[in-house]
Amino acid sequence: AAGRERHELRGDVPDITGQGATIRRWLRVCITMSVAGAVLLVVTPGGVFGRVVPFLVAAGSLILLMQPRISKWQEDNEHAWGPAAVSGVLGAVSVYNGYFGAGSGILLIGLLLLTTEPVLHRANAIKNVLLAASDILPGRAVRQHGDGRLDGGDSARNRHDRRRAHQPLHR
Repeated sequence: AAGRERHELRGDVPDITGQGATIRRWLRVCITMSVAGAVLLVVTPGGVFGRVVPFLVAAGSLILLMQPRISKWQEDNEHAWGPAAVSGVLGAVSVYNGYFGAGSGILLIGLLLLTTEPVLHRANAIKNVLLAASDILPGRAVRQHGDGRLDGGDSARNRHDRRRAHQPLHR
C-alpha cells in the first residue's frame, strides 16, 4: 500500500504545484486529529466502534448528498468559509479518518472543493498528499497490540482490564 501511495503522489506532482501553503496549513490539523481518532479507536471499548460506525457512515453520506446544495448556497450568497470553520470541519474529518477511515477521502475532497480548490483533479491530488501523511504518520505513532494498549501508554481502559484479569469470577 505504501508503494502505491508513493506512486500516486508522484503522479500528483503537477496538480499540487503551487499548493504548498495549503498543504502545510492543512497537514498539521490532518495529522494531529488523525492521531486523535486513532487513539480514540484504541482506547475505547470494542463495542463502541460497532455502535458509532452506522452514524459515521450516515453523517458522511448526508454531507456528500448535501455538497452540491451547499456549494450552490455559497455561490448564491457569496459566502466564504472562515479559517476557524475550515479548521473545525477539517479536524472532524481527520478524527473520522483516524477512527474509521472509510469515506474520509471523499469527505476531504468535498471540503477542499467547498473551501480551497474548486478543480476536482487538483483537490484529489491535495487529498492524496494529506491522507497519505495522515494515515502513515499516525500509524507509526499509534501501534495497537492485541490487547488494545498504546506503546508506552497506560490508559484507563488498560488499567481497568488488568484489574479485572486478576479478580476471581463471581457467579
